[in-house]
Amino acid sequence: MRWVVVAAVVLFAQDGGAGREVETWLGTWSGTATWKQCTAEGTADLEVAVRWHDGALWIDGAAIYDGLGEVVPEVRAGGALVHSADGLTVALKKGKKGQAVLTLETAADCRMTARLERAGTGIAACDDLLALATVAAACPLEVDDDPFDEVEAWSALDRAGTRKQKRAAASCARRADALRERLVAADCVPPDDDPADLAECRVVWRLAQELLRCGHVPVEFKQSTIESMAELRRSLRSLAGKDGGGEAAAAYCVESATLVRENLEILRCSP
Repeated sequence: MRWVVVAAVVLFAQDGGAGREVETWLGTWSGTATWKQCTAEGTADLEVAVRWHDGALWIDGAAIYDGLGEVVPEVRAGGALVHSADGLTVALKKGKKGQAVLTLETAADCRMTARLERAGTGIAACDDLLALATVAAACPLEVDDDPFDEVEAWSALDRAGTRKQKRAAASCARRADALRERLVAADCVPPDDDPADLAECRVVWRLAQELLRCGHVPVEFKQSTIESMAELRRSLRSLAGKDGGGEAAAAYCVESATLVRENLEILRCSP
């Protein structure tokens, strides 16, 4: 019976607030890392994938730090993606001219900083459109004008630096806005006012991540938890924009956090 109870409670686990960060972050980011005060330094050349699956953004932590694995980050102020647990903090923040700044810090004061660029066409708006089309394919949601057919042409425009590049960027921005509206309507990505981004709900998501990191929980159970998280995220989104929706979501998350803590103790995974 304990396992049944835990499975029901874990339905409330999911990181909140992806919003427009889906198109901002989705893709592969690469650059050079600088490590300081570390007993064992990581790789100097980083290539970090940010993926969208199971209703959330995931960072390939294994490419950053040995043993970290894929993690669901929190989306914080300014659109930063942050994962913090067990004395380790990884943050991916927006930099200048479409770049990103990746930082890592451990409890032992090992620090890493890297400036990354996203692989793509070199036209930010078109890369955003491609990211959203990737989500649409996984949702699935049919896209009539497949932007992947235009990647080579956009890349050539970026190198040429002509007025055609600006026209392509404007066109991509319009298409991205339209596609995003369809994705939100189809429940493929969260709305801007996602109730799951409330502070009360973030507590639940952090506790759920403790369960996913717990070494002795069966892999099958962890996978079912991930799937349940995705389903719960869709349920919370139904409260977006409704009168009293925020208050209802907050109250629901406070109660859920209590239940998740209890079940972490049952599984001997208490943080």
